[in-house]
Amino acid sequence: MPTPRSREDFLNLLDDLKSDGANSMVMQSKCDRVRFHCNQCERKWIPDDILLNKSILLQGHFDLRNELKTLQELRMIGKEVRLELSASEVEWVEQCTRDQFKSDLWNWVRIGRITASILKSVVNASNEFPPPKRCTLRSICHPYGINFETPATLYGRRNEPFARQHLIKLWAADHQNGVVSECGIFLNCEYPYMAATPDAIGSCTCCGKFAVEIKCPFRLDSKSNLDKQLSISDLAGKPNSFLRFHGEQIELNPDHEYFYQVQAQIFLTNADFGLFVVWSKRECVILKIQKHFELWNRCVERSHLYFKKIIMPELLGNFYTKDNQ
Repeated sequence: MPTPRSREDFLNLLDDLKSDGANSMVMQSKCDRVRFHCNQCERKWIPDDILLNKSILLQGHFDLRNELKTLQELRMIGKEVRLELSASEVEWVEQCTRDQFKSDLWNWVRIGRITASILKSVVNASNEFPPPKRCTLRSICHPYGINFETPATLYGRRNEPFARQHLIKLWAADHQNGVVSECGIFLNCEYPYMAATPDAIGSCTCCGKFAVEIKCPFRLDSKSNLDKQLSISDLAGKPNSFLRFHGEQIELNPDHEYFYQVQAQIFLTNADFGLFVVWSKRECVILKIQKHFELWNRCVERSHLYFKKIIMPELLGNFYTKDNQ
């Protein structure tokens, strides 16, 4: 077998090996669900009407031949792309991704989409050439292999179930027909280039539907080396905190990325409001977040521009990152 001399030759070689049933480590290391799928990923049970649907898995728009095209040519091609989602597809994806980051489909659906957690970065990003901030674009279009395991993230992941259980008991006791449950990723028919994964979805007869975002700050834990015995009120008094005081009441800082995240969760899940939960082993604060229509309209406008001008050329032909692949 000849030695591959280009990236296209190398990808073709991987495809030949895959067709022969090979499943080597190098194949798995090169699997990015965009240019190449290894055997292990293809054996995952995902119906063809989902796997081949380019409105659900946006990486399906990639074509190696597009790497030779100019930015203007890619943007012209992008103008012809129509993303159309049905309500049943949105519901199916949410139900099948309730394992969240443990779900392959959850990871694949996120590729190419502006998610709630990165919304503020996109709103403040440049939509024009020269190349945009690479870390923002990579986290959207090439998130595979990005896995930040820090004491803070591990602490939050371990304690999120305790915070959710606290909310479930509280809401069931104080609200009529109150229900809070885990959920998957939410796509949206009106904004198919965006997505949100709340930590829970809830509803009650008295208040309506709500999206839940849970934060378990590691610095509030007694084992943290930062500000031991810090309270949530103390945290709200810190400069640049995601919490702040409005009079004597604690509120979510509207300039913080978390506020943008919650707004996206509310609108993309078609909820009536959001709940922002700050939990520690000593205390818990639950903040009700109302819809901010003016901010959301600005977010949608900026996100749509970023998707068309920056994300689409990257999805079609890796325009901004092909030299670094």
